[in-house]
Parts: sequence; C-alpha cells; structure tokens
Amino acid sequence: MCSKCVVTRVKTSPLLFTFFVVISIFYHFPHYILCSELLFFASGLKYSIMPKVFTRKLEQRDIAPLSKSFIGTPWERRGTDHFKNLLQSQLDSERIVLVGLIDSTPVGHVSILWKSKYTPFQVSNIPEINDLTVAPSSRRLGVATSLLDHAENIVGEKYSSVGIGFGLHEGYGNAQYLYVKRGYLPDRKGVVLNDRVVSEGESIRLDDEPAIYLTKRLSQTKNLL
Repeated sequence: MCSKCVVTRVKTSPLLFTFFVVISIFYHFPHYILCSELLFFASGLKYSIMPKVFTRKLEQRDIAPLSKSFIGTPWERRGTDHFKNLLQSQLDSERIVLVGLIDSTPVGHVSILWKSKYTPFQVSNIPEINDLTVAPSSRRLGVATSLLDHAENIVGEKYSSVGIGFGLHEGYGNAQYLYVKRGYLPDRKGVVLNDRVVSEGESIRLDDEPAIYLTKRLSQTKNLL
C-alpha cells in the first residue's frame, strides 16, 4: 500500500534543459526548487515515479485477471483452477491469500498457510508464507515486498514467528536474496526434499522440489485486513 520514488540516470537534452529554465523563471518557481531541478538536470538525473501497489485478500473477481497476468510465463499452466482452489482453501480457513495490485490489476499473490506441510513448522506451530509469485512484467515495483509486509503483519497478530522456504536453483535467486535481506534465517535442517532432510553425499535432482526453509521472529503488531 505504498508508492515509491526512485532516481534513474538519463541523457539530458540541452534544449530540454533550456526550456525548463525558461519555464521556471516565467512561473516564478521558488529558487530552491529551481536550483534542485537544475542540479538533477546538470548531473543527468531525473525522478521516475513507481506505481502504487495495493494488497488485499483474494476475491472471486481476481481469479480471471490473475490467471491472465501469468500468460506467457511458466505459471500459465496453472490456469484459473489454481486460483479457484486457493480461494476455496481461504474460504475453508486453511490459508489467507493476498493479492498485489497495480492500478487495480492483480499482478501477484502470496499465501499464509496456518498449518504448514513442512513437519518442523507443524511441530513448532509456525505458519508458513507460501507461493509468493509476481508476474515478470510487474517485478521490481515493490509488489513482493508489499505482499510480504502484509503477510507478516497478519501472522504477527497471533504468532511470534513465521516460516518460509525457497528452492535452490538460480530461478529462486531473487527470492533467496529478498528473504535473507528481510531477516529470515535458515532453520538449520539443511536441504529438504519432500519433507525429508537430504543426507550428506546424497545425489538429488536440482529442480523445484529441493528447498531450504527459514524462519523469522516477528514483533507483535496489529494490521487490519
């Protein structure tokens, strides 16, 4: 639920620079605004505004546009049935599904599993943040961060810790970096495959199944859905 501003480097046109100076003088912009903008133009920089990202619980109306946002990606094969199943699981109180929206269009989602399928989380009564997915065309816009913020706030209302997992191959590189940066720490079980700890020296296929699970301590905060 935020908007962000980033600075990006661009090539500045001398004509555009002159135009801005004339307009600034004509409209009597305060000198501190003029000086700051001139500094950005002179250094070849400008502001680029990122779109607003909103997060809320999954609704029936999200199913079709969510499925559409993943057309042409490896997640396309899930189809609308995947999101229908997620919604039903939410209605059954097994999970909460959050969607990330840009300009009212769903472009990502994440689940909170109250009862993780990972045995150590079950034993320790740790909910799991699961299946964080953002459409490739909408990445690096803060969608994943907003979804994780919202999910952690929800879990933090009732629990002191939350769990998460990621795969091991390069396709999970962004997730690995993001989770560690947010303070998630490995649970010291090593690599897990189908809920079983992989033994030292054992050979496994490095696909989407092997994973490392992590946990994070949460402050007790309250956030309305």
